[in-house]
Amino acid sequence: MLRHPAIFVLMVVTCGTLAADMVLEIRPRHSGQNVPCSIRIKKVLSPSLVCLVNETGAVIGQFDSGEGHVEEVLRWVEPSVEKDKPFTRRVSALKDTPGPGVQLRKGEAKVEVTINNKPFTCYNFSRAAPKPYCWPVMAPTGKPITRAYPMIKDVPGEQHDHHHHRSWFFTFGSVNGTNFWSETEKSGFTRHVKFDRLVSGPVFGEIVARNNWVTRAGKKELEDVRTYRFYNVKDGFLVDWNVVLLATEGPVKMGDTKEGMASFRVATSMIQKNGGTLTNSEGDVDGKCWGKRAKWCDVSGKVDGVTVGVALFDHPTSFRHPTYWHARTYGLFGANPFGYSYFLHDKTKDGSYTIAKGDKLRFTYRVYIHRGDAADAKVAEKYINYAEPPVVTIVHQ
Repeated sequence: MLRHPAIFVLMVVTCGTLAADMVLEIRPRHSGQNVPCSIRIKKVLSPSLVCLVNETGAVIGQFDSGEGHVEEVLRWVEPSVEKDKPFTRRVSALKDTPGPGVQLRKGEAKVEVTINNKPFTCYNFSRAAPKPYCWPVMAPTGKPITRAYPMIKDVPGEQHDHHHHRSWFFTFGSVNGTNFWSETEKSGFTRHVKFDRLVSGPVFGEIVARNNWVTRAGKKELEDVRTYRFYNVKDGFLVDWNVVLLATEGPVKMGDTKEGMASFRVATSMIQKNGGTLTNSEGDVDGKCWGKRAKWCDVSGKVDGVTVGVALFDHPTSFRHPTYWHARTYGLFGANPFGYSYFLHDKTKDGSYTIAKGDKLRFTYRVYIHRGDAADAKVAEKYINYAEPPVVTIVHQ
């Protein structure tokens, strides 16, 4: 029987033996629970799902074939790892049908994401909105952790400031001089073009969407490719969120402004004046988080009387890591590596950056939505296992 069956499937998983079993060694660099792991290998197995077995039980592995290469990525989640205590898993055939895991359902204007049949979020890509965004976004309690306004305007007790703060979103205030952050008569639009991938599975589900950034006059400034990988884990929600900006039309200047970029607007009940707490990896709290560089930032507070939180992790490979934070005590927080003159309170500093024509700029994040505050949810532990995951190697093939 599985050691933690609820994390992966809704039934006992049994495995068959392959003709040539592969054995993987997992070397944790840090201790942790529910840790995503992966290895790039030559796919010698025909199924997209496999079993990874050892004396503690079995977990499901899911191949990520999005790269389209001879080598593909095998992904799974380890229920528990202990620092400097390596162990092995044998890759075997999966005999039983797994539970629902992460399911994506595409409609005319949104992609619904459920995890083990429970709603998590919707990726909204309608042209009726100035930009794509995720809303609603649920806490592990099943209650919304982000603000409903401006999508819904009559939720009791909600603040109605900054109508451009659409729940969970990515945009920026100065792209070749055009403001894509605000939603005014002069602002630009981020327009959905197509989905490169929509994948459901017991270990993870994935949305890969392609967008054009277009001025009010119709001029295309750049493209982006954004990836959301939703893991099926037990303790909250984990999402790998990557955005690549592509300078397809010409040079793209990302200006020096505080208005951006990878952002959340949390539920009004979670803000500081209502008892919520904003904290970061450097130990700064509430208003002291604004304009600081940090590896992660977290907002925790009560939703329907229960403490929940959302953390955004900035990966060491992300542009200008550790990023600066446009983090406000009224409920907005966003990773922004460009606004030097604002964050440093020094107009002589210039954080702008120009992407040359044909080049790209990559931003790599993980979202962790959890019960309790940052300490209760072990946000720091979750971050270090993201930044330095277990090292996985093949010891037998």
